[in-house]
Amino acid sequence: MGDSIYELLESATRIATTDAANVFGVEIAIVTNVQDPEKQGRVKVCFPRLSGLPESSWARVAQPAAGAGRGFYWIPEVSDEVLVMFECGQANRPYVVGCLWNGKDKPMQDAYADDNSIRMIQTKSGHQIVLSDKAGEEKITISDKSGKRVLTFDVKAKKLLIEGKDGSVELRAKKKIVLDCEDIEIKTKKTGKFNVGSAFDLKVAKTARFEAGGVLNIKATKVDINPSGGAAGAASQSPAQTAAARSFLEISLVDQDNNPYGGQRFRVTASDRTVKEGFLDDAGRARVEDLPAGSCQVSFPDLAADDWSPA
Repeated sequence: MGDSIYELLESATRIATTDAANVFGVEIAIVTNVQDPEKQGRVKVCFPRLSGLPESSWARVAQPAAGAGRGFYWIPEVSDEVLVMFECGQANRPYVVGCLWNGKDKPMQDAYADDNSIRMIQTKSGHQIVLSDKAGEEKITISDKSGKRVLTFDVKAKKLLIEGKDGSVELRAKKKIVLDCEDIEIKTKKTGKFNVGSAFDLKVAKTARFEAGGVLNIKATKVDINPSGGAAGAASQSPAQTAAARSFLEISLVDQDNNPYGGQRFRVTASDRTVKEGFLDDAGRARVEDLPAGSCQVSFPDLAADDWSPA
């Protein structure tokens, strides 16, 4: 009677482990499975040269860096063409040592350059990192698959550009965000808003200007403009004292050559319709005290209406 099945398998194992059965060199393979049950980044492959396309054992994938909880994790996709080698030539110990493009699966669009100045990483969905070494045009570009959210490091323009061509761009920090630069410019095509939790300090070393094309509203329990007592003195006033606060008006009159026009009689009509009159000094100036809050009307009774105009 012939050999038992066990004996046949044992004989096949002996033959398969001899030097004659070893596979040296490299093999072209196609990835068939990437769902490693032990989550070690292994894949299974089949070999097109073998009839029936038998599937290999789990093959480890060589990476640029690998270690405990660190390294470079980039696993080929099912149907990708890969290059395989075998440990000590043993066919049951395959390793994927690289991935290959071919006539069907070609490199990414715009990756090729005659001067070989492009380095590119792109995922299957289209997320992309491009490093361009073209002389005089060096830059690094990071973008999502839509190409509408882009981060660009432009060496020639000396610029870091963050673009959100679709959606929003948000900066969030638990503690502090600091913008430190020589000049800053903020533009918005529609609305602008600042919401500050407790205190807001704005300090301008020299000149500041606020301009509104329509209405400028300033709303607060109390508004102090250049208070004589400083911040502490202003804070000591009660709302009742603020409501009763009086103001003043300074008048200056000059001719068309910007020379003082002194001695002219003036009249101020306050917001409560009270009238105060007086004369400008030789420098063409006057200060009217104890006016109620609100707008005032100024006129010069001895001058014709078309002989003067507000600055």
